[in-house]
Amino acid sequence: VRLFHRAVVKDAPATAAAALLELGRLYLRQGRRDEAKVALEQMIIDYPSSALIPQARRLLDQARGGVPET
Repeated sequence: VRLFHRAVVKDAPATAAAALLELGRLYLRQGRRDEAKVALEQMIIDYPSSALIPQARRLLDQARGGVPET
């Protein structure tokens, strides 16, 4: 978790977006839905042009309980 947080730097948007996505994924696997939602929402808001947005939106829906985990 610490490493992902350290990778979230504005100077490297692709790395930061990927780190937030993976952080959200990790939190979701650990059952920490609220923290997953925060990380994924931050990724979507801060990096709207990222190619990872569709994955983040799907994970956010899972964190909110709207989509079953696969």
